[in-house]
This record gives sequence, structure tokens and C-alpha cells, in this order.
Amino acid sequence: MLRHTWIRGGIIAACSVWIATGCIIDRGPLRRGFGELAPRAYCPGDTIAVSYDFLEDLRCPAGLEDTCTSFSPNVAITSEPMVFPARSFSGYTGSFTVAAPDLDRFSVLFNPDRDEVLIPTADIRDGNRVFVGRDSRDLTYVATRQGPLDNVLTHGGMCAGSEAVNTPQTLPGLPQFSPNLVLTDLCNVNAVPVIVTLSGGSDGTTYTQTLAPNQCLGEMPGVPTSTRNARVVDVRPMTPDPGTRCTATGPNMPPPPLRTRIRMQCR
Repeated sequence: MLRHTWIRGGIIAACSVWIATGCIIDRGPLRRGFGELAPRAYCPGDTIAVSYDFLEDLRCPAGLEDTCTSFSPNVAITSEPMVFPARSFSGYTGSFTVAAPDLDRFSVLFNPDRDEVLIPTADIRDGNRVFVGRDSRDLTYVATRQGPLDNVLTHGGMCAGSEAVNTPQTLPGLPQFSPNLVLTDLCNVNAVPVIVTLSGGSDGTTYTQTLAPNQCLGEMPGVPTSTRNARVVDVRPMTPDPGTRCTATGPNMPPPPLRTRIRMQCR
């Protein structure tokens, strides 16, 4: 604890010396969430990526590599309960992977050695070097074992030129959810019959099915097992809505939104 406080104080003092010689800190809006777990809801057999990134769309300017090194943070990463040995990184970014544990949940703590990370930029303002300052206080993320996932997808209505369409939706996935979730059911929760097309699986297959109101794929005979791997849900009404008007020149009246309810589970 004392060593940690001393390091933070040393960084502040060093920064003060730099600022005294000519430095501008551009903090902008407060940014939290420099750490990441992917997926945060895991299935058995998953590989979980643990990472942090203070740079986002920035990079160390050419010729300032030594400056970047002197201002880059040290970040300790630990878990509770211990899923992996404590790791320590020196730099603006860092990452590693761990196997999903046989636990219902665990926490990951990102512990930088300072409360604000300074990133030098190539910009000079009034003769002073501009730094980007980013919030780097300790962060804790919780990862949980994935159970059945029920969700409602909204397919908004729009006009694509003179064609009335409802937007396709991508099924939940990384970074929040496991890539090993599969689609086990899909239901039409609209008041009208719809035509559903499932696609986006690694095998490249598609499947199209008509569903009456409140009808689900799970109760339909002959649905291929390949639909479990689908990643995109496309839906359109069997009969166009009478109030819809889409023309190349307008004015237009887009079709009403449609909804589908999905259930996904670990393989």
C-alpha cells in the first residue's frame, strides 16, 4: 500500500516537473472502462481475453518513444477468487487469455499505479507539448457463467429507395456474450405472419421459414440443426402493411417495426 502510494506520488511529481517546462493536458470528457473481458458471460470451454487499452485511437508519435515509455503506466491485474496468477504490465496496452473457470462468477481487478494516464501527442499548442489525460483509477469487472439467454430483437422499418424493409439484427455475441452461444429457438411476437431468414453462420447456409403470430421455430418440423449457428435474423411481413409508402422521391411512410424473440444457450 505504501509503495503504491509512493509510486503514484512520484508520477505526479514527475509530471509537475514536465508541466513546469511546458506541457498542456487535454483531459476532455472523463472516460472510464479502459479494461475489458471478452466474453463477460462465458460458456464452458471458452477462452476469456483480459485486456486494457488507454490509447484507443491514439498512438505514440514518431520521435517521442522515450517520452511515451516514461509516461506509460504500470498495471497490475488480479482475480478474485484466483482464476489466474497476478499479472503485471508496463505500457499503455496489455492483454492475455485465460480458460473459463468452473465457477458461477469471478472478478478481475485492473490496478494502475496512477489515477491519471498521460499520453503525449504530436500537437504543439503555444509552444507547449499537448498530452491527453485519461482517468485510470482502479476498475473491477465481473464475469459470470452464461445461462439461457432470452432477448427480443426489434427490426425497425425503413425505406430503401422504393423498397420497404425491416432491418436485420445480429444475434448477441462478443464482447459481452460467449461466441459459443447457439440459437435454440426464435418466435414471432408480432400480430401478423412474418417470413424469417437466418444466416451468418460459419457454414454459409441460410434458412427461411414462415411463422404465424406467436409461433416458434422450436415447434416447427424439419428445421435444420444448422440454424443453431446463425448470427443474423432477417424478418419481413408476409403481407405488406397497407399504410406503408416507399418511393424514390418521397414523401415516404416506412413500414412498422417487427419483433422476434430469441433464446440462445451454450453449445
